[in-house]
Amino acid sequence: MFDKFLRKIIAVAGIQIPDAVAANEPVSLGQLNAAISAAMAGLDWTRSYATVATSNIALTGLFAINGYTPSAGDAIAVVGQTDPTENGPWVAAAGAWTRAAWADSSAELTTNFVMPIDQGDHAGKVWRLTTTGPITVGTTALTFTQWTLGATYSGTAGVTVTGSVIALDDAVAVRKGSALIGDGTNSSFVVNHALNTQKLIGVTLREVATGEFVGAKIVATSTTSITVTFDASIIPTTNQYELSFAA
Repeated sequence: MFDKFLRKIIAVAGIQIPDAVAANEPVSLGQLNAAISAAMAGLDWTRSYATVATSNIALTGLFAINGYTPSAGDAIAVVGQTDPTENGPWVAAAGAWTRAAWADSSAELTTNFVMPIDQGDHAGKVWRLTTTGPITVGTTALTFTQWTLGATYSGTAGVTVTGSVIALDDAVAVRKGSALIGDGTNSSFVVNHALNTQKLIGVTLREVATGEFVGAKIVATSTTSITVTFDASIIPTTNQYELSFAA
């Protein structure tokens, strides 16, 4: 779809560019065509979709879907139905939705059918049909996965990858924090953190100037705070000590 549009612009404009031979040179139409064809190989590009429904929805009525409220006639990519035979392109309506006319037969809805998203929380993303073999629309369970050009990523120990979200696995990864303590007035201090647990490890209190580790009463008072209390006779100067901790 967009590859034809781009090619047409260049052709109508009459731009004549020789083949590029260096990395920073503009490419010719022939080189552009070759690159686009390689990127599109094996993929079925039909049209764009107003939004994508990534969880189960009622296929009737007009309501907000992932940050966008469709109008009647909008094409919607449905990929998260509890009954996967309902997945695929649909046309929104005030009443019952209908299957998209361009993808309501086995000849039209095939492996590598792609649905680029225009609006909502997932604008700019693409879902691709990964179900293989003969497909009967309305009978075959359809699986769509988010698809992107370029690199793909997988999780490892301590790191999870869910769709486009890469995050630390709290059950494996060690998270840490630190804070400077002392104000020249108080002997007790509350340190706030974002580790969301009282199960802290490696808690240390160090004098910044000397690097010497010192003792004090240290209590994980909540999942987001630590209380450090010195002997009443000890009034730490401004930022005299550093508290370090992990979870």
